[in-house]
Amino acid sequence: MRLVLPTLDEPMLGQIYPNAPFTNGQLLVHVVNHATEHQGQILRMAHDLGAPTFEQDYYYYLIGQM
Repeated sequence: MRLVLPTLDEPMLGQIYPNAPFTNGQLLVHVVNHATEHQGQILRMAHDLGAPTFEQDYYYYLIGQM
């Protein structure tokens, strides 16, 4: 990710993804958001099965590192 992110610029992110009705930037947002959706689904299943779960917000992770 550290190698890819610096290569992203406005013109590239604004380009229409090949054969699709969205831009590269919109696809990037979708990929990140979709991963979050799956994380929530897994946590819900774990909770329903009685497994302990914990706060998932990155903010709380950072606070825990202090």
